Amino acid sequence: LLLNRGMTPPLSDDQVCALVGGSLIAAASSFNLLLNGHITGMSGLLSSLVTPGRGINSGSLWKLAAFSGLVTSGVVAHNYFGNSLSLQGITATLSETTPAITGTASLLGAALIGFGTRLGSGCTSGHGVCGIPRLSRRSFVAVLTFMTTGALVATTVNTHPIPPVSPIEHLWRYLTAFPVQDWSIPLCCALNLVTVSTWIPDSGPKIGELLAAYATGLAFGAGLLISGMTRVSKTLGFLTLDSSWDHCLMLVMASAVTINFVTFRMILSRPKPVIGYGFNVPSPQGKVTRRLIAGAAIFGAGWGLVGACPGPAIVTLLTSARGPALLGSVALGMNLYELMEKSKYKLE
Repeated sequence: LLLNRGMTPPLSDDQVCALVGGSLIAAASSFNLLLNGHITGMSGLLSSLVTPGRGINSGSLWKLAAFSGLVTSGVVAHNYFGNSLSLQGITATLSETTPAITGTASLLGAALIGFGTRLGSGCTSGHGVCGIPRLSRRSFVAVLTFMTTGALVATTVNTHPIPPVSPIEHLWRYLTAFPVQDWSIPLCCALNLVTVSTWIPDSGPKIGELLAAYATGLAFGAGLLISGMTRVSKTLGFLTLDSSWDHCLMLVMASAVTINFVTFRMILSRPKPVIGYGFNVPSPQGKVTRRLIAGAAIFGAGWGLVGACPGPAIVTLLTSARGPALLGSVALGMNLYELMEKSKYKLE
């Protein structure tokens, strides 16, 4: 903010918020790696909680803690800051009115996001924020793929919208009829109580690891909110390549990747995390496969349709009537992937 005052011309509020939000996202993911030794991938976090084949166990309790932190960040912003947050003359827009996206596009896009992130083993956070800083070949290919397909789909749908399918639109209206945002505080409190109830000493991860994961979720969620990534119009404005193209989300990724490029190297040079037992980090030399490319492409298509990826969908779970339906559709896509993996049509 101090540097911006001396710039000519100064950065816009959206540009400053993109840089600040990206920095918060980087700080959260670096914090999680330093203390717990985990990569902060939103799709992996979510899939561990919503797919029966994986489920919640002692190894995934930190993911439940991070999930609760993410949801709590959205609820706090919605109830205590409203639509915007101002600091030092800079205003961050935290929410928007319900986006003009049909139920058909929303449910289809969210299901594609869930399926694609499981097939491609990651999304914008795992591959982008945490993969590129490690110079992972798989992440470079995945990010290039889902950015390309996301832009192609969003740009195409902007001029040729997907026609609404009547039964799906009726289902969408039914799923979004409950005003979950009016009950966000008690629902969030219930989620946090359930989360804390799993923190039984000597029965799994250290309490410090779970507290660190919860703080990671809070900070990561704050970064998503401030940067504008929880606003569908902002995301689609970035993915839609036209005369009104919005470049701000590029600044979010650039700031997060740049910071993590430095911090990840420093952290991974340590023999072990501060709290965790070891670093759980994929090799940057992982093989680029057809599954990776196909999964990234499917995720990108869903991203271009709905304008949200798993992280923002988690943060906004309890702050809008469409939140549960959207995240539920992502979870459905993840479970469809699990079913296909167990069938004779297993993807190679």
